[in-house]
Amino acid sequence: MEDFINQILGDDTEIIRTVDFNDLTFVFFQPKGYSNPYKDERLNLVSSQGPLKINKKTNQYEFTHIVEFFLEYGDNEVIFPRQEAIVPDWNEIVYNIKMRNNFNWDDFQLLLEHHNLPLDSFDMYSINSRNTVEIEIKGDEAIDCLEQFLNELEAIYIKKSHNHFLINLYLD
Repeated sequence: MEDFINQILGDDTEIIRTVDFNDLTFVFFQPKGYSNPYKDERLNLVSSQGPLKINKKTNQYEFTHIVEFFLEYGDNEVIFPRQEAIVPDWNEIVYNIKMRNNFNWDDFQLLLEHHNLPLDSFDMYSINSRNTVEIEIKGDEAIDCLEQFLNELEAIYIKKSHNHFLINLYLD
């Protein structure tokens, strides 16, 4: 079966995992040399076109479409066993922000997760600008976390009121 799979996928891919499910074998693969920046192996399981699906009895195969695959098998624990959430390293997050010299919206969510604050602590929106974000904050603890975070990164921001911030998404 391994030779058959390699013949289908070719030399430019590497197999991440194979899963036998009923009469099917699913082959999860990625291009050789691919690097997952989030260090979350779950993100490696499905290529952009979905896994290779092989009927074990007939050897018929097809590349599944990613959306169809998740709709049909996304909650299947044989294919996607439950895993503990991977906690990102906070120092690495700060380092990445400094290296790319700007914030992503996700960075603010990671800040809340890092401090175990409710995700609805920040009401974020942007008004006619790709360079700034406005955040209204619920709770003094979230305000303190945000201010400490912004100061650590030497971010440019305006505190419009006690719980309302205008933040430049670029650090310089």
